[in-house]
Amino acid sequence: MAGLTKAQVAARMGVTPPAITRLERNVTRASWLTLKRYAAACGVDIRLTARREGKTG
Repeated sequence: MAGLTKAQVAARMGVTPPAITRLERNVTRASWLTLKRYAAACGVDIRLTARREGKTG
């Protein structure tokens, strides 16, 4: 978590520390928006890129 406590990440996201614990325990159920907010709170930029299979560039 980029050296941050759960409380710090929670404050940056506007949620409670228990919400961060639930997110971290069940990350596969998190929405894309939640993951993006979590990453931003940790100082990380994440992006999703869609490509057609077999296409490059």
